Amino acid sequence: MLQRPELFKVALPAVGVLDMLRYHTFTAGAGWAYDYGTANDSKEMFDYLKRLFPFAQCEKRCQLPSNSHYNRRS
Repeated sequence: MLQRPELFKVALPAVGVLDMLRYHTFTAGAGWAYDYGTANDSKEMFDYLKRLFPFAQCEKRCQLPSNSHYNRRS
């Protein structure tokens, strides 16, 4: 969706972690902080995770594919 948005018209991310800067503050995300690090760890980690955050990559005229987010509830 981010690396080559021109290839897709629609994206259907399922249970995706789309906010890499704050994922550790949401529900189960705190458990992943040890594995992935957090934006609070250091400036370098913030810069690294920001590159993985879809909406932080958008400029004024971002052309991401249309998308619908869904999640499964147990």
